[in-house]
Amino acid sequence: MTTKNAYELEFRPSSEEEGGATVPFTRIFGEEDFESDFRWVDLCIVTPGAEIGVHEHLVDDEIYVILKGNAIKIVNDEEAQVGPGDAILLKCGGSHGLRNESDREVHVLVIDLLAPPEQNQRMLLRNIDDLPMKTKKSMGGVGQIQVGDIFTGDELGGAWDFVQCVKLPPGSAIGVHQHEGDEECYYIIDGRGLMTVAGEEFAVGPGVASLCRSGSSHGLVNNSDGEITILVAQAPVG
Repeated sequence: MTTKNAYELEFRPSSEEEGGATVPFTRIFGEEDFESDFRWVDLCIVTPGAEIGVHEHLVDDEIYVILKGNAIKIVNDEEAQVGPGDAILLKCGGSHGLRNESDREVHVLVIDLLAPPEQNQRMLLRNIDDLPMKTKKSMGGVGQIQVGDIFTGDELGGAWDFVQCVKLPPGSAIGVHQHEGDEECYYIIDGRGLMTVAGEEFAVGPGVASLCRSGSSHGLVNNSDGEITILVAQAPVG
């Protein structure tokens, strides 16, 4: 299935290194779902007082997006306060973790992709509400949408095509379009609309993720009276 609501899936304990039962997670998409070098798209819930232990990534890049709550993010021994809308990129060869010192859950979207090692390790942290956005008409859709790069091409490297935040005002749409030679994941951060994937239509809202494989098509219509905010990640196939 290429469209799923993460909060309706089964959660299970993380590895002991990454928090065990205090950090339940669900695998929205795994390696068996992808033709590209994406490894997984997960949703993790870090309970009050828990932490995702600091661990290394030796063959992959990983992005954390904070969906809910406030925490302390650790990247290569550097710490930063993070909250809703913050996206943090760890390049291959580095280490990271996340500590919840609050009395509320922290919800984290995790996107992982095979990538070559990066020598220049540093904290790459952006908030999606602070991005410079470009207004454009997209893929034969109606109205205009806003698109912002969360990380630059130089920061991502060649393993990724892009990682973006896209905002659709009421009445606008990303028209149904075909993907060839790449895979694209959508994650609905906020808002409600109607998504088409491979000819099937789905009513979508916060927590819904979709995967458009190479050779397939997708689109998104905002048929509500509120804005839709989505995270979009794309990687090449082959």
